[in-house]
Parts: sequence; structure tokens; C-alpha cells
Amino acid sequence: MPRQGLLIGVAAGLLALLPHLLEGARLPVQNMGVGAQPPAAMPLSLLPLSQYMVDRIVGIAVAGAAAAALALRVSTLAGPTARRRALAGLAAVQAVVLAQSFAVLGDGLGIGATPRGWGAPYFWACWAGRWRPSRRRPGCCGG
Repeated sequence: MPRQGLLIGVAAGLLALLPHLLEGARLPVQNMGVGAQPPAAMPLSLLPLSQYMVDRIVGIAVAGAAAAALALRVSTLAGPTARRRALAGLAAVQAVVLAQSFAVLGDGLGIGATPRGWGAPYFWACWAGRWRPSRRRPGCCGG
């Protein structure tokens, strides 16, 4: 079946998300949001985005890639086409998860509440990793 590699990548990406989904898939409590909210009132998010959850986020990304690699290794699919399709499936899942999670986080932080504010461009630039403030001026990108 020519689409097996793609299905392996998608399944591996979803499998890596399973622990967070079973915990309730809530955004962790943010200490810089608009208004205080209890943990139970936090919105649903596919990734636990928080400065305190970096290890979990990296674990989700690495677990998905490892699951896809292992599934390709034990399956009869061994060609480069299957590997590329598995990578495309995994990347698609991770892109959707990132977009959903950062959109939820942006809403919770009040980014985009004003049409002319600088919060949204700064947030998305930090998310994309394209702009980093200097070390003397700490920002969301580190520093």
C-alpha cells in the first residue's frame, strides 16, 4: 500500500500526544496571562506550552520521531519513499499541534486583543524563532 508510510507518521505523531491527551490536554497555568484562572478553567491545548514544560514538549517531539522510525524499521517498508512519507505525516501532525497550541496560548495571553498592538507580531516572531532580542533585554525568545 503506497500510503502506509504516511499513516505510520500520522499514527506516530498521535501516539506521542497520547500521554498529554490522557491527562486532560489542558494548557498549563500561565503566570503572565490576562487574569488569573484556576487549572480546571484552562483551555484545551494539544501541547502543554509553558516555560516549565520544555522537557515534556521535547519528549513529545522525540517520541513521535522515534515511534515512526521504529515502526518503519520493523515493517516491510524500507525504502526512502516510505521514510519521506512517514516524515511528512509526522511533520503534518506536529504542525497542526503547534498551530493549535500557540493559537490557544495567544488567546490566553491577550495577544491580538488590539488591532495595532505589537504583541501579536512579537509573539509569532518568537514562535517562529526568527527574531531574538539581545541578552540585555530579556524577552519571550530567551535572552
